[in-house]
Amino acid sequence: DTATATAREALNRLAALDGSTPQMSDSTLNRFKFLRAKALIGSGETDAGCDSLYTIEGKLSQSTTLRRSGQFLIDLCRNR
Repeated sequence: DTATATAREALNRLAALDGSTPQMSDSTLNRFKFLRAKALIGSGETDAGCDSLYTIEGKLSQSTTLRRSGQFLIDLCRNR
């Protein structure tokens, strides 16, 4: 399906940035981890995506830009 293919493409594009993560600021790294977790969930790798979200849950709750969408996905993970 199209959504799954889009999520897999996002994962491929994010993989190209993996080597840059040590130089990322904390906020950029959190956004990167969030986007990767979201793409994992969208591609059908729900367990891996949810596990990734759980590792940054505290940081997401403190983020003004990712708080709501992060909490939505975490709630989704907990209720599956």
